[in-house]
Amino acid sequence: MKNLKLALAALSLAAISGAAFAHSLTGTVGDYGRIAPAGSADRQIAVTAATHSINVTDGETIEFTNGTDSVTWHFETYPG
Repeated sequence: MKNLKLALAALSLAAISGAAFAHSLTGTVGDYGRIAPAGSADRQIAVTAATHSINVTDGETIEFTNGTDSVTWHFETYPG
């Protein structure tokens, strides 16, 4: 359940991180990237109750942790 919450948090962050929109968007999580294998992250971010926003770059892979669980997300948005 906590992994799901982290994944949803990552997707929410991706949605508000200034992702570019293209005419072929599907409205699915695939528009913003995908789950990546553990250990493939470029950086790690600890998400706490005080976390309000996180800046990410297209092509970046981030491991989000909350102290006990983690999820790794590769951000991949449509260009333009």
